Amino acid sequence: MASSSSSQGKHDAFLSFRGEDTRYGFTSNLYRALREKNIQTYMDDQKLESGQEISPQLMKAIRESKIWIIIFSKDFASSTWCLDEVVKILECKSDGNVIPIFYEIEPSIVRKQEDSYGVAFAKHEHRFKDRMDKVQQWRDALKEVAALSGYDSKNFRPEYMLVQKIVEDVLLKLPKYHLTNDNFKGSLIGIEERIMEIELLFCSMDVRIIGIWGMGGIGKTTLASMAFQKFSCSPFDGYCFLKDVREESERHGINHLRNKLLSVLLKDDTIINTDTPFVVSTFIQDRFHHKKVLVVLDDVDSVSTLQYLLDGFDHFVDGSRIIVTSRDVQLLRTMADKIYEVKRLNDFEALELFRLHAFRKNSDLVADYETLSKEVANYADGNPLALKVLGSLVYSKSKKEWESALGKLQIGPNKDIQKVLKISFDGLGDKGIQDIFLDIACFFNDEVDREHVESILHRSEHSDATIGISVLIDKSLIVEYQKRLSMHALLRQMGKAIVCDENKEPGNRSRLWIAKDVCHVLERNTGSSEMEGMLLSQSELKKDLNVRSTAFSKMHHLRFLRMHFDERFDYRALLLKKELCKEIYLPSEENLVELVMRGSQLVEIDWNENQPIGKLKKLDLSHSQHLIGIPNLSGAISLETLNLEGCKRLVKVPSYLKNLDKLQCLDLSDCQNLKDGIEYLPLNIRNLRLGGTAIEEVPSSIGCLLGLLYLVLKNCKRLKSQPENIWKLEHLKYLDLGDCLNLEKLPEISNDRISSSLRNLSISGCKRLKSITELPSSLTILSAYNCSSLQTISSWRTPTAQDLLGEECCVHASDRQDKKKRHKGYEYRFDNCLKLDHNTRNNLIAYGAHRRILCAAQDIDDISFIKTVYPGDEIPEWFSYQTDGGNSIQIRLPPNWFDVSDPYFKIAFCAAFVLNKSGPLTYIEFEFDFKTNKINGNEHVYNHNDCWSHLAITNPNDHHVFISYQTIDLRRVFGENWSSFCSNVTKASFRVFIWGANVITWKINKCGFELLK
Repeated sequence: MASSSSSQGKHDAFLSFRGEDTRYGFTSNLYRALREKNIQTYMDDQKLESGQEISPQLMKAIRESKIWIIIFSKDFASSTWCLDEVVKILECKSDGNVIPIFYEIEPSIVRKQEDSYGVAFAKHEHRFKDRMDKVQQWRDALKEVAALSGYDSKNFRPEYMLVQKIVEDVLLKLPKYHLTNDNFKGSLIGIEERIMEIELLFCSMDVRIIGIWGMGGIGKTTLASMAFQKFSCSPFDGYCFLKDVREESERHGINHLRNKLLSVLLKDDTIINTDTPFVVSTFIQDRFHHKKVLVVLDDVDSVSTLQYLLDGFDHFVDGSRIIVTSRDVQLLRTMADKIYEVKRLNDFEALELFRLHAFRKNSDLVADYETLSKEVANYADGNPLALKVLGSLVYSKSKKEWESALGKLQIGPNKDIQKVLKISFDGLGDKGIQDIFLDIACFFNDEVDREHVESILHRSEHSDATIGISVLIDKSLIVEYQKRLSMHALLRQMGKAIVCDENKEPGNRSRLWIAKDVCHVLERNTGSSEMEGMLLSQSELKKDLNVRSTAFSKMHHLRFLRMHFDERFDYRALLLKKELCKEIYLPSEENLVELVMRGSQLVEIDWNENQPIGKLKKLDLSHSQHLIGIPNLSGAISLETLNLEGCKRLVKVPSYLKNLDKLQCLDLSDCQNLKDGIEYLPLNIRNLRLGGTAIEEVPSSIGCLLGLLYLVLKNCKRLKSQPENIWKLEHLKYLDLGDCLNLEKLPEISNDRISSSLRNLSISGCKRLKSITELPSSLTILSAYNCSSLQTISSWRTPTAQDLLGEECCVHASDRQDKKKRHKGYEYRFDNCLKLDHNTRNNLIAYGAHRRILCAAQDIDDISFIKTVYPGDEIPEWFSYQTDGGNSIQIRLPPNWFDVSDPYFKIAFCAAFVLNKSGPLTYIEFEFDFKTNKINGNEHVYNHNDCWSHLAITNPNDHHVFISYQTIDLRRVFGENWSSFCSNVTKASFRVFIWGANVITWKINKCGFELLK
């Protein structure tokens, strides 16, 4: 096209016609119809200013048009102006842009230039006998245009039907120009893909309502506007964009908006006189039956408003399109056929949008401000409104001013951004739900488990946090993904700003989380009854905190108190050095849900059996080394978690603990002097951690804890035995007996007392353990390394196919191809168990590994790896490929080495090795190279490698055997067309080696390899 993109598009349509034939009839009617549809149409007598030359102006108008409508009439060819227009139009046209109209003339007459067209050209040839090339150019142009798809007026009666059809055709052709407009691309980052996604939702031909949902400032209105602009070029009978519905309904009332919608769509201001609330008049319904409409309702915040505005819209003609934008997805669910969620911009889009507003056309500054730009873009967290506001804020500012603006944003949000975001918070209406939002904003950083948040924020029997959190999700104030909650950074800052605005004095606010404010309140005893929650990360303290014992005495509504060192709330928080207080007086515990004071200097919490702590769900006093007794928790009927890890002066578990039916997690790890009261445990407990305590035996009452999942007894140095009924725990999955130095035997397993659920057993470091009568067949992880006295395992029944089928590990053949998770595996560790006898090594361990590998290879057990380490120096005989020395094997693959229906290639390998030292960064790695037939003299090699870490071999020159089963995903090696590549692979090579920072020397004495089917 001759014109540049900047000039093209000034006119939507250009009318070429013979004025004397059609100007005041058909052409005028067509022009008016196009204009009524907001199609910018050029018609020569409408656009030319007086005194201007017609020819240059017409040529310019042709260049600046998108669609050209040529109206061939009886005497069209007699006008050289008209013929020149056609030639110029063909120079500018691209496919489908020219619409020929044959008005009261046969298309063949134009194409063959007969009758009046023949007469006209005879005159042209006589007149331009010295310029016959020009006449021929006109003839060729008419032939080309006449051959295009167009409209013959004789096929449309009455005439208005022809006009209507042309208008519809123009509307169908226009959208592609709007979407490729340079201005559109330049100012709206990432919009085109999102518009296409919305367009896909309008796949049905019936009346379609689409909701656009997202947080404030995310771009809902922008998307709706661009969608409206695009779809408005399609043939609709009525168009209406109602912006700011929420604000306008508050200002003028909902009736005003309904009346405006009806009058615009029906093009009749008197129609509102027949409209009635809640019941659509039959007269209006009849009018609807003849209308196909395009409507946008922007920023709707009320279900009743939406229903009132759209009452009767189901009577519109099929193909009608209605777009509703809202921050409330539940509102959209009531009427929308589909809902489109507007996601935040990705990092690249966000930075591009920010630069657009921060630098505009001054691109020379971009590189100098790159680091600062990324900081601001990260702060905005992909929110387009924030990126625009902040970009405009720092436009033309110096670096120093940028840095100042950034520092100010860290203290408090920008007021323009805050104003938009706060609309969602204010719109909640319910103070209880607003409080839940503020709790999450102030106390739960990053992602957090939804169930945990609900348990903490349940306020009463009549205030359920579950529904409140769901409302916040629906209102785009928080996000849920895989049962974990998160909050946009700007919304979190807004919530914190709302709390800070409650009062200048921190003690009179509802929540405190800034270390400086917490210190101010606790040291000066300025807390009040307004205080509901307090969070202190002691890593933020710059000096010792001297807290008065009465610092909490005025906080009558305190329900959340957490003081910790580790910001990730890890149960194994480091020992605290900052002094809090040795006693604590809480004025009223009846609202207390969570109390976390890790590493405190508390000696005791003076609670009695009548203490009103019925709402308390979590108590964490871990690493309070001076604590001499567990607080009286008789009244804590809702307690779910009790963490007393590292409370070294505790000696006994109180008897009342058995009555706490909701207690699920009890952590007494490293309570070094605790040895009594273990029998006083509630029956519903699921996670019990007693590692590092002074207990000498586990009471038989442990067998009554039928819901127990995790039992940790690691490093109980006085522990000598376990009761037999420990194997009876039907749901026990994890049992850790590691480093129990006095443990001499494991309890025997009888057929009526075996748990089929135990998956992970650790007995590593049990140096006095000499023999094991039997191990459960259900184990997937067994850590027995550094059992230096272990000699024999009498029985370790490997699972049969029937066992595995009973455990629902079997995968039906028809489902194997669809199985995307092959992530679980088996791991059995006997590093440094040098006294193991021959039978245990070669029959139980090596043969057991073989059995498990065969089950895995046959897809009886859907796993991706098996790894076994044990003392020895021989490769089991079932490995088909073996070496007498060295760490590599060359393999010639059989013709049917892979299954075209299964991309998972299964192998087993073994290595007999010796090394003088290992540690946590010691790896065994294997490489597998697939080699193709030589093509044009070249051999192609495709590589796969994998590694396994943490060899725990401590004594130099001790020989060990490593057996591994692996599944190789051939799609990752060869790509999606893996099967065609594999058909050309005939050879392979295998190599295994050891590496790591703590390895000085190593040697692979032998290795083995096995292909599995």
